[in-house]
Amino acid sequence: PWNTDWGPGGSSGGSGAALAAGLTTIATGTDIGGSIRIPSAACGVVGFKPPHGRNPDGAPANFDRFNHCGPMTRSLADAALMQNITSGPHPLDHDSIRARVKLPLTPAAIKGMKIAYSVDFGYVEVDRDVRQNMMLALDVFRRLGARVEEVDLGWSESVDHDCLHWYNCMNFGRQTIWYQRDYADLMTDYALKFAEAAKRNTAMDDVHRPWQRAHMMYQTLGPVLAKHDVFICPTNNAPSVRADHDPWDPDYRINGKKVDPEFGWVMTHQFNMLHNCPVLAVPSGHAASGVPTGIQIVGRTWDDARVFKAGLAYEKALGGWFTAKGKRPQLG
Repeated sequence: PWNTDWGPGGSSGGSGAALAAGLTTIATGTDIGGSIRIPSAACGVVGFKPPHGRNPDGAPANFDRFNHCGPMTRSLADAALMQNITSGPHPLDHDSIRARVKLPLTPAAIKGMKIAYSVDFGYVEVDRDVRQNMMLALDVFRRLGARVEEVDLGWSESVDHDCLHWYNCMNFGRQTIWYQRDYADLMTDYALKFAEAAKRNTAMDDVHRPWQRAHMMYQTLGPVLAKHDVFICPTNNAPSVRADHDPWDPDYRINGKKVDPEFGWVMTHQFNMLHNCPVLAVPSGHAASGVPTGIQIVGRTWDDARVFKAGLAYEKALGGWFTAKGKRPQLG
């Protein structure tokens, strides 16, 4: 909605676009690789990926550890209120968590809060505007009295490379293979290519390799979170992709470097792999194109309230989003 030459992100892009355009005040998303947080950043809205099972879901998605249902809104109070209502156990969902967390609705002081951050995880190509807006956001936390420290997670491209592709091949890829047999003429090029990619992977590898990599990643993130209250990083390492972007483009680049055309512009799926960490996505500013940018506030496992405490203080310091005509997309 801020610049229609660029896409709203996805897969909950309709929710993000509708919120930014003022068509609704609350929406939902389903986040398996970032589908709440990616459009939240690209559209300049708030999105929350709760720990897996915090919000009930239906089969078979409720058994998918990478899957998280959560709120998308234009303010943190709305997100917290929505989450307080929707979370909790459900008699028909085996994976829904019985314990409930009451999220704060109003900001509180965060003086002394310990914040760790990384702009690029040590290996991600990050757009200049995304990087600049992230650093400005960290300055806001410093002014609020938080202790902000850059950390090295020790992650590398080899640790997270292809994990989400493998996992998606096991999940959605198998379905595209089934439908390709009878309905290939009705399927998109993207879905057909997905089916061919899935055929090259075995289900056993698709499941166990991401689990192995997630364990490796938590060996460094876990100790960082034990020493800090939250961890902050960009949501998307590029503001967005063009509206006609091809997710199979073999020459897609950021900063002149070739990256994966589907997941190479986002920094979200790492926290689907680390599925018990709550992650709050909030706006950090706008790129030169007018497209919003965002940051992720990552919490310790099951520590939902702390990421909202950090986010609410940040939102208050900025005066909120969508609060005046100049802070909304000018449509039509």
